[in-house]
Amino acid sequence: MSVDWSRVHASRKFGVLTLPLALCSWVYGLGVRVHAARLKRRGPRRLAGFLLSIGNLTAGGAGKTPATCTLAQWARKTGYRVAVLSRGYGGTRKDRVLVVSDGRGVCSGPDEAGDEPVLLARALPGVPVVVSKSRYQAGIKAHEEFDADFFILDDGFQHRVLERDLDLVLVDARDPVGNGRLLPWGPLREPSRHVSRAHAVLLTRTRGWAPGQSPAEAWLSRFDHGPCFRSVHQPGPLVFSTGKSQPASSLKGKPVVAFCGIAQPGAFQETLESLGAQVRAFRGFRDHHAYTRRELDALEALCSEREAELLITTEKDWVRSMPILAAGPHTAFLRVSLEIVQGREALFQMIRERAAQKGVTPNPA
Repeated sequence: MSVDWSRVHASRKFGVLTLPLALCSWVYGLGVRVHAARLKRRGPRRLAGFLLSIGNLTAGGAGKTPATCTLAQWARKTGYRVAVLSRGYGGTRKDRVLVVSDGRGVCSGPDEAGDEPVLLARALPGVPVVVSKSRYQAGIKAHEEFDADFFILDDGFQHRVLERDLDLVLVDARDPVGNGRLLPWGPLREPSRHVSRAHAVLLTRTRGWAPGQSPAEAWLSRFDHGPCFRSVHQPGPLVFSTGKSQPASSLKGKPVVAFCGIAQPGAFQETLESLGAQVRAFRGFRDHHAYTRRELDALEALCSEREAELLITTEKDWVRSMPILAAGPHTAFLRVSLEIVQGREALFQMIRERAAQKGVTPNPA
C-alpha cells in the first residue's frame, strides 16, 4: 500500500509510524548538518555572471516551476542573456550535461530530462534550459554554448555548491511548513530557521488572504528574513491535445475526470472546483509519477463510466502522459502561471541591482 505523504507531512498527530519516521528525520537532519559543514569548508563555486536561485524549504508544492517561468520570461523580455539550470529530477539521462532547450526548441524528452525541465523548455521559447546533477557544469555549458550570463537556478535553495547572488525562497501562504518536521516525518528539507538565509521571500497562493493575515506571515514573524513579496497562482488557459485552447472559465459546469502526480494533488482538485468544474472523479499519484498505458487507459474508461466530457490534468503531468494518452478533443491540461501581486517592481529592481553589481546588464534592444 502506498503512503499518502501529503497527509503524513500535514499531520501533527502521533501514530504507529511516528517513532520510525522521527528516527529517520533525526538521521536526515544529521546528514543536512554534515553536508552543510563540508560545503562550508570547501567553499562555493562561482559562475561567470549573475545567479538567481529559486527554491523553498519544503519538498515541493510551493510553486517553484511557475515562479521560474515568470522570472525567466521577465529576464528575457528585459534583455538579459538568461538560462535556466536544473537538476532534472526523475530523468534517466546518462550524459553529464543535457541541453533540454537551446532556446529555439525542445531537444530532450521527459524520460531523459525529467518532467519539470521539459515543461520549462516548452514554456520558455528563447531561453536555454540545461540539466545536470552538477549545476556548475550546467552553468558552464550555458555560458560557453549560449553566451548566458544571467542564470536561474531552479530548486536551488539547498544546492549550496554554487555561490548565488540572490536567494529567493518560496513559501506557501496557506501552509508554510506542514507539521514543521524534517523529511520524511514532515515536508522540511532543512530546519525552518534557515529561511533567514534567504535574501527575499515570495509568498505563493496568497489569494483570499489580506496582507499580514496568512498563516505563512505569522510563521515568518518568528524569523529574521529578507523583504517579502506576494503572489497568486493564476489558472488558465485550458489547452487541448489538439493544440486549441480555451479560457479556464470554460470549465464552469463541465463534468470532468481529473488526475495529477504533484506534491499536493489535492490543490489541483481544489483549483478545478474553484473554477466551477464538476469533478466526477479524481485520481492522485505520487510526485513525478511515470504513467503507464494501463493507468491512462483506466482513466479514459473512468471518463466514459462517469459520463465526463473531459479528462484533465496539470501541465507537468501532461508532459509525462502526452506520449501515451490518446489525442482528441476530450483530453486537456490546465496551465497555471504565477503572478506577483505585491512588490513586483521592487523585486525586479532588487534583481536588477544585484545583477548590475556583478557586471550583468540587459542588452540593448
